[in-house]
Amino acid sequence: MSVRLFDYIFWNRYATRVAPAEFYFDIYCEFRSLTLDLDQDGDAILEVIPKMESRSLMLAGLPPLTEAELEVAKDAVRTWSAKGYALLLPSSPLWPRTKLRGLTDPPRGLFVLGAAQLLETPLLAVVGSREVSRPSLEWLETELGEFLRREVDVNLLSGGARGVDQCAHRTALRKGRPTVVFLPSGFDQIYPRELERWREDILRSGGCFVSEYAPGATMRKPYFGERNRLISAFSDGVLIVEARRRSGTLLTAKAAADQSRAVFVVPGAPYDSQFAGSLDLINEGATMVRDAQELSVFFHVEIRNSYHALKSSSTDRGVISVDH
Repeated sequence: MSVRLFDYIFWNRYATRVAPAEFYFDIYCEFRSLTLDLDQDGDAILEVIPKMESRSLMLAGLPPLTEAELEVAKDAVRTWSAKGYALLLPSSPLWPRTKLRGLTDPPRGLFVLGAAQLLETPLLAVVGSREVSRPSLEWLETELGEFLRREVDVNLLSGGARGVDQCAHRTALRKGRPTVVFLPSGFDQIYPRELERWREDILRSGGCFVSEYAPGATMRKPYFGERNRLISAFSDGVLIVEARRRSGTLLTAKAAADQSRAVFVVPGAPYDSQFAGSLDLINEGATMVRDAQELSVFFHVEIRNSYHALKSSSTDRGVISVDH
């Protein structure tokens, strides 16, 4: 996998300058159709981009693309491609169209390290407390492990955080299964840092790392919420294991509900504050799952429901589609 020069320049110049998202994707597809043969020809790109920008009112007033900017782009493309990083934009055959269709705030690009095709497989997101209890760890190791044994076509997705996230990734690896890690940082600044030790194991398993942010980007607080909306969007269901009230886990659950994704919750003791948010979710209509069998049954029910909902929503007016 590699980064294409034109894609990098487009993403770098316009991702934060063009809104709303449908305009960004429309402009990309128009530009891309005119530059299919220019991917690695810097001189041609330097000549063509100003002409294309002059045709778009949305891009009026941007500073011109300079030779210095082009050289920076070439260096970034060489470095990132050598490290195995890919930048996915809508023209890529690996752009996850199905998962992103209908998302009102889709990413302007995705950096992927590893098997990007995994993003279009059935995915169960697993999220929860960073200070996870021993019983919940045991549940993940036994019941989640059994779920993976039963569901050979379903893969795990999480955010790599300490606690529940890392236990879910570790369970997948121990079962010889791939896992997807969505990061709140770039690949060269992996957060949390201990994930660096997991990098080769995750890649060898057939898994991947995914980020909205350039490889050199460091973690920032707003990135957690942005990352969490993608965890739920790419999933076919979100499993909540230990959620306090007013926790980031509940924000992921809310994003899942807003995106019409199923929310499954492992129950806990009613007097334990570690599970207060989890029990609130159950009271609000989330699906309680006690073991691997229940998770498997309800997951398949929700996949069928989500498939029919996705077919309906894709025909609604005003819904963003990146399936160009």
